[in-house]
Amino acid sequence: MKERLDYRLIFNWEKAWDKAKQIMEGLNLKSEKTINDILEYEHVIKLTFKLEGISDEWKKHISEFEECIKQINELVGRYFGCIENQNCKQIYDELELIYKEDFWELFEKYKVFKKIDPFVFEDIIMNSTCSIYHILGRKCVVQNYSEAIKHYFMRHWDAAKILLDKNETFLTKRNKGIYLPELSREEINQIFMNYIDAPYANINILETIMNICFSNELPISNKVKLAAKKRRDVLVKEVMEGKNGVKVDYGICVSFRDNTELLEEEKKNNCIYYIYDRKWIRENLDNATILNNFIYLLEYVDFQMRLRVVSKELEATTIEKVFTSRTKKDYLESGVFHFKMALSYIQMQAYYQELLENGIRLENVIEWFFKIYLKEEFGISGFKIKMPSETATYLEKCRFLLPEMESILKQFKLYVEENEIDAELLQIASGAIDITQIPSTVKGKYIYGEGDVFQRIVYDLFSDQCMLHWVERLQGKYQTFFELILNSKVRKCDYEVYLWDELDWLQKKEIIKYDSNEYIHFDDVEKVCIIADLAKNEVINYYHYPIHMRDKFAQLKDENLVVDDSTLFSKPEQDWLSYMLNRSKFNNGWDIRNKYAHGTQAPSDNEQIHRQYYFYILSILIMYVLKINDDLDTYFEKNRYKKRGVC
Repeated sequence: MKERLDYRLIFNWEKAWDKAKQIMEGLNLKSEKTINDILEYEHVIKLTFKLEGISDEWKKHISEFEECIKQINELVGRYFGCIENQNCKQIYDELELIYKEDFWELFEKYKVFKKIDPFVFEDIIMNSTCSIYHILGRKCVVQNYSEAIKHYFMRHWDAAKILLDKNETFLTKRNKGIYLPELSREEINQIFMNYIDAPYANINILETIMNICFSNELPISNKVKLAAKKRRDVLVKEVMEGKNGVKVDYGICVSFRDNTELLEEEKKNNCIYYIYDRKWIRENLDNATILNNFIYLLEYVDFQMRLRVVSKELEATTIEKVFTSRTKKDYLESGVFHFKMALSYIQMQAYYQELLENGIRLENVIEWFFKIYLKEEFGISGFKIKMPSETATYLEKCRFLLPEMESILKQFKLYVEENEIDAELLQIASGAIDITQIPSTVKGKYIYGEGDVFQRIVYDLFSDQCMLHWVERLQGKYQTFFELILNSKVRKCDYEVYLWDELDWLQKKEIIKYDSNEYIHFDDVEKVCIIADLAKNEVINYYHYPIHMRDKFAQLKDENLVVDDSTLFSKPEQDWLSYMLNRSKFNNGWDIRNKYAHGTQAPSDNEQIHRQYYFYILSILIMYVLKINDDLDTYFEKNRYKKRGVC
């Protein structure tokens, strides 16, 4: 088969131009042309447009062929003007793969759809090797053949993925311009049922269907969602039993032992063991230490008091991002995130049981924090909380505790705004509280990366997709440019010329610099460290940052690289709490709060499920305790320092 010109796959413009010139110089208007010849001519035209936009030098080269380009344009127009019912399918079937998308582009451009009957069009999309996406990107074609495309959708099980691409998945080049035929609610639901029943249904897609929120664009019925859930459960069971896919056995074990280090970690037989010192627990049973153990022993937070359990973009692998079905309203569930979720849950279960064996209920410790500790330590009185009784069922405990947790956040918000907790004012504040609107007692608490320049720097430094990490002599030893500069000596001349502009841009932004031998180094190390922290953790707690580096944030603000905000929970924490408690933001949220508030939780006799939810709820409540304590501690410590003239 003849090697054809495809302007979209050009990496060497000079070589491409040489080929285009050969085609134009060999143009014979009288010879018979195939559809592939015509579309190759179209690619010659597109290439000339591309090159003209690069430089005046290219414009000069192209101007020599101005008459030839005009003739090619006329030739392409005449050819498509001759397409009719009798020859349309034959012409399409002769197309080489690389030109099939171009065919539909010109089909629309030259209004061929006005001459071709719907039955001919339907014959092509049903019986030829045709990508429906090539057609769905052409608005006029879709409108003209709406019924034929609808017939295609009803007969092809993967049409459900097209509806998801259009309305739910992240915007990509493929779904940015998708146009759909008119579909009724019943037809949309049938399309999804066709997918659910199909032999090649994918677990990720089924999870997306069962989590879709009802909308005018996707009015998915609960019946369809339930069918998706049942099919998904069957497929998951098959995978776990090794009948379909690869079974992976791994686990997490948390235990307490005497005569061990405060914390030991072991890996054995695909299981990670976290072993804590039982003697330490037994000898330190005061309420403050019990809560501090969530910080220093179980590590629910890091040294900046950021919740560790939240999902982070950089923790997801490229494979997970590419091959995991994820909608615009899905929380990012990476493998690392699932591990952290499982660990925090098992830690809570084990620690709770260890305390019980020493005669202590964690619920009583939490009550002590709000009723006694806040008053004694910070002079804050009026906090009210009541924990579920020991004899209550786990269903009753869940139903009881969730409203109490919401009340805690309302009370804290009231304290920040009014400097006291007025019980009467609290009673007036009815309705659910927005987790994003709970203020902090201190200003400028959280720092976030902001803007296109920041995102470009993060991509250059930390993305394994950025080619700056690749140096030929090192053969991909490092995954990111950041790792490369930290661990190896490279020069500008080690890179291909097309990457020099990006290196110079990073130099201009004071991210890198060149020494006298042209070796690359980081320029402003403190600035790079802050950007690295933001790239990895997505937020910085200003008041837990080294004092000598805090002035750098003012510079980064002036450069429009960061912004600050003052809330109790950071944005990543807000997202995680929303994911856990409701579905107002994420389709795949656990919806714990709403399940128990509206009576849609698991059956009352399924005590194991309610027990699992209770320990997750208790973990969230502990996180409230840690965040509130840190916020107040920061505020009072900051004010003490102010009096001493320290900050």
